[in-house]
Amino acid sequence: MIVPLNPANVTDVADIRLEDYKPVAGGWLAVLVEIMHGGQVIQKEQYSDWRGNVALPADFFVAEKWSDVAHWHH
Repeated sequence: MIVPLNPANVTDVADIRLEDYKPVAGGWLAVLVEIMHGGQVIQKEQYSDWRGNVALPADFFVAEKWSDVAHWHH
Protein backbone atom coordinates (compact mmCIF):
# COMPACT_ATOMS: atom_id res chain seq x y z
CA MET A 1 0.00 0.00 0.00
CA ILE A 2 1.47 3.37 -1.00
CA VAL A 3 0.07 6.37 0.90
CA PRO A 4 1.01 10.07 1.06
CA LEU A 5 2.87 11.01 4.26
CA ASN A 6 2.31 14.72 3.79
CA PRO A 7 -1.11 15.95 2.58
CA ALA A 8 0.56 19.14 1.31
CA ASN A 9 2.92 17.11 -0.91
CA VAL A 10 1.18 14.03 -2.32
CA THR A 11 4.41 12.89 -4.00
CA ASP A 12 5.97 12.31 -0.54
CA VAL A 13 4.77 8.72 -0.09
CA ALA A 14 5.29 5.84 2.30
CA ASP A 15 5.33 2.16 1.39
CA ILE A 16 3.32 0.30 4.04
CA ARG A 17 3.89 -3.43 3.99
CA LEU A 18 1.49 -5.82 5.71
CA GLU A 19 3.21 -9.19 6.06
CA ASP A 20 3.25 -12.52 7.91
CA TYR A 21 -0.49 -13.17 7.67
CA LYS A 22 -2.03 -15.56 10.19
CA PRO A 23 -5.49 -17.14 10.04
CA VAL A 24 -7.75 -15.79 12.78
CA ALA A 25 -11.52 -16.01 13.30
CA GLY A 26 -12.29 -16.89 9.69
CA GLY A 27 -10.07 -14.15 8.22
CA TRP A 28 -6.43 -13.15 7.97
CA LEU A 29 -4.34 -10.86 10.16
CA ALA A 30 -1.00 -9.31 9.21
CA VAL A 31 1.14 -9.61 12.33
CA LEU A 32 4.10 -7.73 10.84
CA VAL A 33 3.74 -4.16 9.57
CA GLU A 34 6.63 -2.19 8.08
CA ILE A 35 6.39 1.45 7.09
CA MET A 36 9.07 2.52 4.62
CA HIS A 37 10.06 5.99 3.43
CA GLY A 38 12.83 6.60 0.92
CA GLY A 39 13.64 2.88 0.85
CA GLN A 40 14.30 2.75 4.62
CA VAL A 41 12.12 1.15 7.30
CA ILE A 42 11.03 4.02 9.56
CA GLN A 43 8.56 2.04 11.68
CA LYS A 44 8.16 -1.68 12.33
CA GLU A 45 5.32 -3.25 14.30
CA GLN A 46 5.17 -6.90 15.32
CA TYR A 47 1.93 -8.06 16.91
CA SER A 48 1.54 -10.95 19.33
CA ASP A 49 -1.09 -12.28 21.71
CA TRP A 50 -3.84 -11.48 19.18
CA ARG A 51 -7.30 -13.01 19.31
CA GLY A 52 -10.43 -12.96 17.17
CA ASN A 53 -14.11 -12.79 18.04
CA VAL A 54 -13.44 -10.95 21.29
CA ALA A 55 -16.49 -9.37 22.94
CA LEU A 56 -16.12 -5.59 23.16
CA PRO A 57 -18.15 -3.12 25.23
CA ALA A 58 -20.96 -1.42 23.27
CA ASP A 59 -19.25 1.99 23.64
CA PHE A 60 -15.78 0.76 22.69
CA PHE A 61 -15.67 2.75 19.43
CA VAL A 62 -17.47 5.85 20.73
CA ALA A 63 -14.72 8.48 20.90
CA GLU A 64 -16.42 10.51 23.63
CA LYS A 65 -16.56 7.44 25.91
CA TRP A 66 -13.14 6.02 25.11
CA SER A 67 -11.67 6.57 28.58
CA ASP A 68 -14.77 5.16 30.29
CA VAL A 69 -14.78 1.65 28.80
CA ALA A 70 -12.55 -1.29 29.62
CA HIS A 71 -9.53 -1.84 27.34
CA TRP A 72 -7.20 -4.78 26.81
CA HIS A 73 -4.10 -2.72 27.62
CA HIS A 74 -3.32 -2.55 31.34
